[in-house]
Amino acid sequence: MKIRGGILLIILIVSVSIISCTPKFMKPDRDQSTGIEINQYSSEELLTAYKKNIEAEAAELPSPLEKETEGLRYILDPYLKVDSALFIGEDKKEFLEINMLSNESPYLPVTAENWEKVVQIIFSFHEDERQSLKMYIRDFSKDDQIERQYAVSGLMKLLSLKYPLSLGGDAASLQKSEVISDLTDIDDSHQELVRQAYCLGFTDFTVDKNKLFRPFDSLNLAEAVSMLYRILSNLGLPASDPADEPDNRQIPADEGENLPEVDTNTLTVEKILLEYNEFKADLQNSIISSSKKRLEMLKLAEGVIGTDLYEYHAVDKPISIEQWAKLMNQVFGLESNEIDPYLSMGTDGILVYDIAAISIMKASNKLIGYDPRDATEKELEEARAAIPQFDTARDVSKFAQMFSSGLLEGLYNIPGFTPQRPVSEIEALLLVKRITEMYKIK
Repeated sequence: MKIRGGILLIILIVSVSIISCTPKFMKPDRDQSTGIEINQYSSEELLTAYKKNIEAEAAELPSPLEKETEGLRYILDPYLKVDSALFIGEDKKEFLEINMLSNESPYLPVTAENWEKVVQIIFSFHEDERQSLKMYIRDFSKDDQIERQYAVSGLMKLLSLKYPLSLGGDAASLQKSEVISDLTDIDDSHQELVRQAYCLGFTDFTVDKNKLFRPFDSLNLAEAVSMLYRILSNLGLPASDPADEPDNRQIPADEGENLPEVDTNTLTVEKILLEYNEFKADLQNSIISSSKKRLEMLKLAEGVIGTDLYEYHAVDKPISIEQWAKLMNQVFGLESNEIDPYLSMGTDGILVYDIAAISIMKASNKLIGYDPRDATEKELEEARAAIPQFDTARDVSKFAQMFSSGLLEGLYNIPGFTPQRPVSEIEALLLVKRITEMYKIK
């Protein structure tokens, strides 16, 4: 009881500090043992307090699991306190208490459904970001369970959407992970992210103890708690603005004029369809030969994607890299050797915006009429100011050029847009439409 009382007192003190301070990104630190750059989230003092205080108070707890469960509860306290500015609501609080913090049946597999919901709540993924959660969690599950290798690699990708975390690393920076004896058992497409997670201290206590990762075992609750504790004690809570959450209160009529303005530049499904269909109609009504050629290009693109433009699922369904390469080849005549080197980066076969930028801008002379080059400082500054997590792009120069070309107009205003956001089928068709407009017909 003495230990618990001490923890509660420290929680109360730190909660006040958390609520009164706006989290800020700090200058990137470099882990001297791994060489991997990682940005500290929230203040360094707060993260140090997380670690030192919980370690001191929980030192006498009998197991690593109990210690790390208390640590996770300590860090999540602003989410769980009713009077906190970051309170997540009674339903979500109860869900975390029962499914993540109770320590009942800790060694049973956590269901993929519960894991997805936990990640959504803790890392503040909103409804319009559910596609990313589905892609990196649910799509890798089997019988509502998820293998450890998929859980860790998927979580690393999701973290990169919420923190300025650069994924990947060279052999030297990942050398520390070579102590794991079953590294070669991990699928090649996930091994690098698992190794980086280990080097950053994000893997669970079982890996520390046995130097085994056990990639094919299902993730269990104890391991999930351990990973979340370690990630949050290093990165802090993501920025969470209560104003981002749905507000169910009745708004007095005289306050209507104070409502925030809607960004009219944001592309909705209707706007995408309107832009695409108006352009297509203009081509159909034109007697110019180049218009007929462009119309043929659009029809080829529709055939490759194979989707009904009036079926709204196309907005949520991501386009695969294979489909994108086929589009570039059949619609614009790019040979495979002009495409493949830029599409082979690990994205689990899904096209994301920074890969699309590389594939387009590397062939800009053929697609949009000017030779490949490096972005200017002005282009970089403007793109960085407009696009969240701009510097996480694999090639910031090409991404800045894609932004300045106008191809991303409206798309970058969509909530949740980042360089690693998947490109949906209908968004890919819009990109094709815009490239077609600039394409020089021979």
